[in-house]
Amino acid sequence: QILILATINNMLYCSECDLENDSGSNVCVLCNLPITASSENSSEPAAIKLKPKSRTNRSRVPPKPINYSANGTVGYGVYVSGYNNITIKNANIYEGNSTGDSKYAVYLISSNYSTIQNNNISTNGTNGYGIYLDSSSNLTLISNTISTKGSSGYGIYLTSSSKSNNVTSNTISTTSSSGYGIYLDSSSKLNTLISNTISTNGTN
Repeated sequence: QILILATINNMLYCSECDLENDSGSNVCVLCNLPITASSENSSEPAAIKLKPKSRTNRSRVPPKPINYSANGTVGYGVYVSGYNNITIKNANIYEGNSTGDSKYAVYLISSNYSTIQNNNISTNGTNGYGIYLDSSSNLTLISNTISTKGSSGYGIYLTSSSKSNNVTSNTISTTSSSGYGIYLDSSSKLNTLISNTISTNGTN
């Protein structure tokens, strides 16, 4: 199981291991190869990114909040693709710059049986997403506090047959036009929503 508590902005990305390393690192902590590429220059810019590799699952417990848009270009706070049994817990994840649009605090694609719990998440830009599940099922989303401030913001968004997820006791607020607390597309079925507190303050 991988445990993600928080991460550091402008970390260095090892393409061999798909692992983010602390800024200032000269070699990857996992494979000991030299690293020079910033995560902001990778094809899917993210503060922390996990994608499938034929390696043992790893745990990361970095010390600082996740600012996934310090300069307005970073698109993801936490990006997970193809990993199961992930825990994202007790993190502060925020969009530090509202420039640009379509950015994601937590983005999971094809990642199942995972938990997103007790995180503080905020978005500022247009089409900002707090938690976005794409083809991801059997997750528990519990006790997260999510706020969106830009137009067309989504607190929690489920799409592409994201099924059998448990969404419980989350507090979500939207403060601009066309904001959605929890959005499920027509393919995302058999999900359970219990005791979520949602407030909206905007047109549409």
